[in-house]
Amino acid sequence: MRLLDGFATDQVFSHIDSDGTQRHFAATAIRRQAIKDNAPRHWVKIEQEAAEMIKRDRGIEKERLELAMQTQKYEPLIICEMSDNTHLLIDGSHSYVAMAQKGIEAAEMFHVPEVIWRHFLIEGLPDTTEEALRTANSGFTLLRALGLL
Repeated sequence: MRLLDGFATDQVFSHIDSDGTQRHFAATAIRRQAIKDNAPRHWVKIEQEAAEMIKRDRGIEKERLELAMQTQKYEPLIICEMSDNTHLLIDGSHSYVAMAQKGIEAAEMFHVPEVIWRHFLIEGLPDTTEEALRTANSGFTLLRALGLL
C-alpha cells in the first residue's frame, strides 16, 4: 500500500520490531476493511501492566486520553497477530489505557492475522527511531506524513 492510497485523515501506526524491522500499518484502512467484511469480533482482557507499557512507550496524549475517559462505548481495538505469535495493538491505545483506568476488565477487538495486515502496510515512509516513536504524538495522519499539518 502506498502512502497516498488512504484518506487524508487516516491513522497510521508505526512500529519497530525487536530485530529493527520497521512497519507502518494503515490502521484506519484495516478497521474499514474489518467492518466492511463483517469480521468476527473477539474479547481481550484489559491488563494494567499492558496499559502502563502503552502509556510509557506509545505517546499517549493527555487530551486524547481525557476524551477516551469520557467515552461510554468504545470502538473495537485492532490487534494484529505477528509472525512470532505475539500480538500488536495498532489502533485503540488511548481507549485501552482509559478502560484500564476505569477498571473495565475486557474490550472488544478485531483480531487481524498477518495474511490480512500485510496488505495494509504503507511503503515509502522514512525510517524512524524508537525514541522518535515514543515521543511523537499518536494519531499520526497522512496529512502529517505529507507535511500538510
